[in-house]
Amino acid sequence: NADDAKAQRIEIGLDERSHRAQSVPGEGAAELMGPALTVYNNETFSEQDFQNITNTGDSGKRKDASKTGRFCLGINTAFHLGDCILLVTGSRMVAFDPSRRFFPEPLLVEFGPNSHQFADQYPDFCLPFLEYGI
Repeated sequence: NADDAKAQRIEIGLDERSHRAQSVPGEGAAELMGPALTVYNNETFSEQDFQNITNTGDSGKRKDASKTGRFCLGINTAFHLGDCILLVTGSRMVAFDPSRRFFPEPLLVEFGPNSHQFADQYPDFCLPFLEYGI
């Protein structure tokens, strides 16, 4: 996915910290407050790439031979490393939680100048992402 977004840099790390979990979107989300495997790249997904990744298994990339993600393996492979994937790109955050263990409802958050309600309501949950400029 970083390749499809034309990222020049990717960083993979292990955040061994545990963060406060009093203001999180649901009881299950408290389990996600650390430690965590983090992956960062220096590009934002295009609107089309965002739509493709959120429609896992039904990617529009299949018809585009220039897209690395055309095989739908990227996000699916990540589930070998964890049960829930939080993707933040540009002003959006989406949770991939197929078992609904952490979030009873799908989580898609739009951040922006007039949409800080989620961050205001769940500051503990959003704090770790602030280090990446969210």
